Amino acid sequence: MSIAAPATNPASDLSLKLPATVGTAGQVLKNSGTAGTLEFDYGIEFDNWMVNTDFSATSAYVTSNWERMDQVGFNKIGTGMTQSSGVFTFPSTGIWNLHFGMLYYLGGSAARYVGGHIFVSTNGSGGTFYESATTYTNNYDQSGSNAYGSTSTDYTLDVTDTTNCVCKFFTAASETVTYVGHTTRNCTYATFTRIGDT
Repeated sequence: MSIAAPATNPASDLSLKLPATVGTAGQVLKNSGTAGTLEFDYGIEFDNWMVNTDFSATSAYVTSNWERMDQVGFNKIGTGMTQSSGVFTFPSTGIWNLHFGMLYYLGGSAARYVGGHIFVSTNGSGGTFYESATTYTNNYDQSGSNAYGSTSTDYTLDVTDTTNCVCKFFTAASETVTYVGHTTRNCTYATFTRIGDT
């Protein structure tokens, strides 16, 4: 293994400054915001959060009972997301894909629509949120028993500032339905994948 000089002589001296640490498992070495200064970072990051308890709603933000996936074999990549009252904060800048999935049921009536939304803000948790992704389905009348359904949606967000770029999730239905929560598997859940630099 070797590091070779450029094929042609550069106009001035070239230098690469190595980071002062050795990094951690899963990190890659990349050029930082200062040209020629290298830093360790996670190229791809991933996290998975789920709602751990059933809840009934028509239209409401999902503000409680979120927990990180803890099923056998799961491990986040990178630092991971943080959340407060359903508002999620990103651990690093970059292009992030957000996925929101819902499993629900109702019985004895039909629902013209059941769905959800991803809301994002670029000016902090107290700022304006924008509806950025929407999904809808419907449920037929299954008198006397529960009829289940599911739906999901995605949005790709350019997180340029980890303080101000946040997201949250919203359920919307024509009737009161029960959204399924679980402590060890994704039923109503969100995943977050960092796919590249901003």
